[in-house]
Amino acid sequence: MAKVWDAQTGEELLSLKGHSGAINGLVFSPDNKRLASTSSHATIKVGDGETGQELLTLEGHSGRTNGVAFSPDGNRLAAGGPNGTVVIYDATPLPNP
Repeated sequence: MAKVWDAQTGEELLSLKGHSGAINGLVFSPDNKRLASTSSHATIKVGDGETGQELLTLEGHSGRTNGVAFSPDGNRLAAGGPNGTVVIYDATPLPNP
């Protein structure tokens, strides 16, 4: 589980659940509407940046993922593994229902 805190007030802003292993990286999208986290179980979770609600799980690595980054436009997500592999995901936001 990861938590996001307000550094000025110390207030917990949101809590991210879903990973069953250690979280190795966390990043907000450029517009702060989504966040992505990587784990020791080769998954990436994408969540709502305001509520922490899980939006989707991305798979594609054969081992843990060490870091994650959104492209400047927020439409791609890159995740790296310890063996030097990088997987690029389509991170285009889904339309609201």
